[in-house]
Amino acid sequence: MSSNKHIQFSGGIFNSAGLRLAITIIMISALSTAYSQPAETPLPPPAPPQEITASIFYRDVEPKLLFQMLSETYHVQFEGVEALNEPISLISEGKEEVNVDGMLQLLNAKLVTENKAAVREGSVIRIVPLEDTHPKTINLTYADPEKVVNTLKALYLAKGDEKGEDKGRKATYIGVHPQLKGVLVVGPKEALTNIETFVKTELDVATPPQPPQAPLQQKYIVLEYLAADEFKQLLEKDIDPGQKFNAAVAPNNTLIISSREPAVFARADELKKTFDIDRMEIRYVPLRNAN
Repeated sequence: MSSNKHIQFSGGIFNSAGLRLAITIIMISALSTAYSQPAETPLPPPAPPQEITASIFYRDVEPKLLFQMLSETYHVQFEGVEALNEPISLISEGKEEVNVDGMLQLLNAKLVTENKAAVREGSVIRIVPLEDTHPKTINLTYADPEKVVNTLKALYLAKGDEKGEDKGRKATYIGVHPQLKGVLVVGPKEALTNIETFVKTELDVATPPQPPQAPLQQKYIVLEYLAADEFKQLLEKDIDPGQKFNAAVAPNNTLIISSREPAVFARADELKKTFDIDRMEIRYVPLRNAN
């Protein structure tokens, strides 16, 4: 008795072996179609958000309105604004565009007069009493205030993305004092102590006096036989590196030497006597035994 089974379909009759073959062909066809499609191109990583900068020009603006405009510009939130009553002028110098930290520096320079300070924590900026922070004027004797401020900002000015512990060691404002030769710093007591120590020991120090220099002298050496450029190379190789000089070839086979070292000129004279000679000079030597 035959072992092949038959299955009835609407289109005809297939035995079991034919059915298995048809299914295998369908699966291979499906896999081939899937692998033939190009792989999806991965999306590029999202670009980092661009830093917001703006040119600030607000003159005598009510605090509530000012902070509303600053919030919309820099996408930050202000807290404690109700503690301010006097109109505020906030102007970036020379219409320069400033980021949020630059805006805070301008703002803190104004808030000092009301015993307030702006402290940033991420996207939130709090207006706090100066009891939480402290203003300090560091007077300068030798250093330029602008240069000192630039150095201190790089090292000690709190940035918006710093954590609380790090921010506690940084100043919230550093700027040139408007009336005195010095810098105005606002921040925690620990930060002010560190900043003042750094300024007095590293930045505001007297420049050590320079020893007097000998006058710069020149000497023209006219060469008879040796080429001036060859004599220049000879001099540069012979003179001690610690003895500074410049040498330049001039017309009429002349070498101009400039130096503050008398020893350079003395050595140049010695070299001229030794090497600036007629190498074609003919000398007659008497011979006793020659014919």
